[in-house]
Amino acid sequence: DFNAATWSATMQRVVKESEMTIAGGIGATWLSRRLPRSLRTVGLPLDHVLTKGVEIRRASLLGDIGSDHWPLLVEFSFPDEDERLPTAVAMAQ
Repeated sequence: DFNAATWSATMQRVVKESEMTIAGGIGATWLSRRLPRSLRTVGLPLDHVLTKGVEIRRASLLGDIGSDHWPLLVEFSFPDEDERLPTAVAMAQ
């Protein structure tokens, strides 16, 4: 939860300084509950997964849990991971 959009100067600086990559395709993770229900699909990508040295297999939003931020589910693996090992899973909220 960076509370900063992907395109913000803050996120761009974090990415540059950390030499990490923002996993894309996750979408809006913050939705204003003050908006009418019909507009709650409008939001901002404020929660990010930054990677370095791992392969993102899948990143998706989970359902509403009562927070103003939607939780993320990220499945990732290490590049040289033994095929017999299960995929590592991390959950951020």
